[in-house]
Amino acid sequence: MPEYRIRETGEIVTNLAAAFPNSSLPASLTQDDFDALGIDPVFEGAQPEHTQFQAVYRDGVEEIKGKWYTKYSVSDMDQETIDALTAARWDSVRSERNKRLADCDWTQLPDAPVDAAVWTPYRQELRDITAQDDPFNIVWPTKWATFPVGDEFKLVFSELGFCVTLDFHQDCFAIKAHHQVGYSFANH
Repeated sequence: MPEYRIRETGEIVTNLAAAFPNSSLPASLTQDDFDALGIDPVFEGAQPEHTQFQAVYRDGVEEIKGKWYTKYSVSDMDQETIDALTAARWDSVRSERNKRLADCDWTQLPDAPVDAAVWTPYRQELRDITAQDDPFNIVWPTKWATFPVGDEFKLVFSELGFCVTLDFHQDCFAIKAHHQVGYSFANH
């Protein structure tokens, strides 16, 4: 909703019809209309940089190079609020961790078509995620980083009729794809 500053009083209004009940206002105002009414449009000002433990609030308007802009300020949150936000963020991190663990629980079943031990480091890193210091800057483990150098992981997609093989080397991995019928997961 557009805002306007009444030059004479400095008051900020949004409803020009209510502020000027005896005036007929055009649908689109020009600078001449602003001057005739003694008002200035208020443009949206830039919000200041802040941390997750600071609140940005509107702090009036300010004139910059002859135009009026909304002014924002920053205030620090109290410790109780910081503690509540941090606790809520840890809850969110634990929830995401639990989801990621559940997504790969199938790898631990005795009849899973993968080597359960290959997934062990990844799953342990997920369990240890709350040992990190800052819940707002979590470094999540990568599933594929758990494969040992020289290992090969093969996925065969029967529905699509092709096989993708990831061959892990010292600092990279090779991807091989070929047409195949069947369905299996294999860790060689």
